[in-house]
Amino acid sequence: MTNPGMDPDGLVFPVITISSISKISGTPVIFAGCITTEDDFAANLGADTASMVHMRMMAASGLGITRKNAAGNWDFYFFSGTISSSDKINNTWTFNGTGAQLDAWNIVTTAANASPDSSVSIQVTGFMTGDVTTNPGMDADGLFFPVFTPISMTIIHY
Repeated sequence: MTNPGMDPDGLVFPVITISSISKISGTPVIFAGCITTEDDFAANLGADTASMVHMRMMAASGLGITRKNAAGNWDFYFFSGTISSSDKINNTWTFNGTGAQLDAWNIVTTAANASPDSSVSIQVTGFMTGDVTTNPGMDADGLFFPVFTPISMTIIHY
């Protein structure tokens, strides 16, 4: 389900409401930050451009959100869902992630087409699942990060 959202400049962006969440309880948390990848975070980037996040190798490292913590350092949280593989079929790669990974990919795709040199600032509401995961991509680094299950993603700006 998509609802319109509006940034401070009056631009309208979709608000994606995710309805496929089950067996999650507790108090939802709200994060504001940037959609990015585990590769970017591992390279000490708090944010990257939409066009960089919108690459096969980057998506295959896992999409998530970075946000600044109280100490001013960046934290990274994987979005829930299956992380896309980097496999090509007939020499063509297609994003095949699921759940919030796919929701984030769709937002990044829109941003990469509209404003490729901008980062994708979002606000997410959802739950910490208690799970952790790692980059399953071709450049796996063995670092583990918490998984965040969003119930909504609102684009702030790109």
